Amino acid sequence: MSNQDARAVVCFVCSGNLCRSPFAEGLFRRLLEDAALLGRVAVTSAGTLGQRGRGAEPHGIAAAAEHGVDLAGHRSRPLTPALVAESAAILGMAAEHAALLRKTYPAHRAKIFLFGSFPERHLAGPEIADPMGKPLSAYQAAYAEIAEIALRIVPHFATLARG
Repeated sequence: MSNQDARAVVCFVCSGNLCRSPFAEGLFRRLLEDAALLGRVAVTSAGTLGQRGRGAEPHGIAAAAEHGVDLAGHRSRPLTPALVAESAAILGMAAEHAALLRKTYPAHRAKIFLFGSFPERHLAGPEIADPMGKPLSAYQAAYAEIAEIALRIVPHFATLARG
């Protein structure tokens, strides 16, 4: 299902769209499918650095597979004004992402959140450390933290699905 066909689009954002946000996207897609919400909520991811077409890091692919998420076919994409406009919620993996997006897209400020504090609007809360270039254990730790938060916040997506 394309983003345009779903009622609400949720976009996860990190720096390069190579580690954290693609894993969050894949995990949330699976959790939404399990909750029978996938047809009403579309999930995507993007990066703030403007990288396009890069594959996920090998350690990221391995760590994601431990959670049943396949990142082998992922290709990075930059966050665009069009994606910001179509998204019902944009969740930054770190406060720096959410703060940058709120500054860059002030008209969309109300739908930009820190992933770790969603659905609250403040930027204080758990941030997902960037595992890029670190050992497999750093990816495993980051993905375990994403999974823990995801299980806590996925029920809020039912509200988005109702519009």
